[in-house]
Amino acid sequence: MSQNKDFYLNGVIIESTFTSISDMADQVFPFLAKLPCGLKDKMTKLQWKSIDKVPDIKFPLLYISGDKDSFVPTWMTQQLYDRSESAPLREILIVPGGDHNNTFIVAAGSYTTKLSTFFRKCRMHYKRGLESTEPESPLASLRPNIK
Repeated sequence: MSQNKDFYLNGVIIESTFTSISDMADQVFPFLAKLPCGLKDKMTKLQWKSIDKVPDIKFPLLYISGDKDSFVPTWMTQQLYDRSESAPLREILIVPGGDHNNTFIVAAGSYTTKLSTFFRKCRMHYKRGLESTEPESPLASLRPNIK
């Protein structure tokens, strides 16, 4: 993600995602790790190590996971959250009874309330950034007027 001040982003919502492809392979295909000759590493050329990327994200983050996720375990979301130390705002919503694709249904009103609250906090964070003493960017006029 760009850290450029001209890049308009209020916050990021990360829902039911994994720490890395290797960790997911261990979850979905646990037998791969036991095969000889490093077969798992050969089969997982793309690593997508989110766990190594999130410490550098400097935008507000909201992590969402169901505690009954049968595909991506909740501990992966928790690890990503724990590693997001650079985020100026980070929150986590673990939905009791939520599975991989139904957290918004299971959580119902608390899901939308959490999103609304997070969006409001993101706008406040963004607005504070615009009011900083840094020189105005030539692209600042393209940003929406947030009140």
